[in-house]
Amino acid sequence: FATVCSGCHGESSRLIGPPVTEIRQLYKNNPEGIVQFATSPQKKRSGFPEMPSQAHIGAEKLRAVAEFMLSGPGDKKG
Repeated sequence: FATVCSGCHGESSRLIGPPVTEIRQLYKNNPEGIVQFATSPQKKRSGFPEMPSQAHIGAEKLRAVAEFMLSGPGDKKG
């Protein structure tokens, strides 16, 4: 998360993309939904740019990132 996602997604503040708190609400208990979106994103919100594909990270790492994001606030050093 820290090396790829945090450049665009803050925990509770908007950077380039929506904050993790909004992503957590949208994908609650659905880490696979995050993996699918990150692999093949589509524009969802006006006012936000389309996210570039993160398929190069690989499904296993994306799943770990998704679970990390859904785990809730706290010490996010991953």
